[in-house]
Formats: sequence, C-alpha cells, structure tokens
Amino acid sequence: MVQVRAAATVILTLALCSLATVRLRTGDVALSIGLQNVLDEVRDAERYFAETCGQGGYARSLAQLRIVRASFNEGFLADAFQERPTHLEGVVVRLESASGAPPGPLDCLNRQTALTYQASATYKWSWWKGPSFAMATDGVIWQSVTAEPPRPPFGAPAVPTVR
Repeated sequence: MVQVRAAATVILTLALCSLATVRLRTGDVALSIGLQNVLDEVRDAERYFAETCGQGGYARSLAQLRIVRASFNEGFLADAFQERPTHLEGVVVRLESASGAPPGPLDCLNRQTALTYQASATYKWSWWKGPSFAMATDGVIWQSVTAEPPRPPFGAPAVPTVR
C-alpha cells in the first residue's frame, strides 16, 4: 500500500511539474509574441516615416519617430511609445542607425536620417533569460535564445522568426 501511495505521489508530482512547465512555456510564447509585435510597430513606423517625411531615409532613433509634425497630426509610433519610448511596459526597445551605414537625406524637419537601421526588443526584468529579438531594415525579425538581442550581421545562433 505504501509503495502504491509513493508511486502515485511521484506520478502526481511529475504531472504537476509538467503542467507548470507547459504554463511557463505558454507564458514565454505570449511574451515573445509581445516583443515581436513591438518590433512590428517600429518597422511599420519606419516605413511610414521613410515614405512621408524621411525622403526615403529612416529615423535614426525612437525620438525622431515620436516627433509630431502638424501636417501629420500625430507621431509615427503608436501612442504607447509616446510617454516612455525605450521602456514600454517592461520592454527595452532600441532603434539606431545600422553600424557603419552612410547617412541618409534630411527629413521633413531638416534632421539627418539613416539609409539603414537596426532595432531590438527585450524585457528589462532581471529574471528574464530570453528570448529576445532584433531586426534590420529588411524587416526580418531575428530571435536569440538569450536576454541579449542578436546584433547584425544576423546569423547563427540567432534564427529568423516565422509567424
């Protein structure tokens, strides 16, 4: 009887551990999708900026994308980026000119643009161990299994995301 009870306890413990792992992985997936959505916002804002204000060039920072021009009636990023552009709900978002890229044309407010850019997103929580994400001008989002976003030129161990 004791052996049956011990076996049942072990099975129940393993089942609960498996359930906890599934919940944790489900949570990680949801958080990962959130980071990819943030980069989608940045990519869309960069494309709109390049078409309407950047004269074909891209913004070199999130601050440049936040600028409101009277004829546009709003910034290029969603309102959520307006108050805390680099720490959005625990997310650290970075946007910069691609390393070594030549400057682009002046934008509609006479600010320098970039011909290429790179952006990254990760969580700022100390317990977050990854994944994190980054992208370049081509808009392909790359995933790293660590909390440190991948850096261009992208490649192994980072992998392109598929959604």
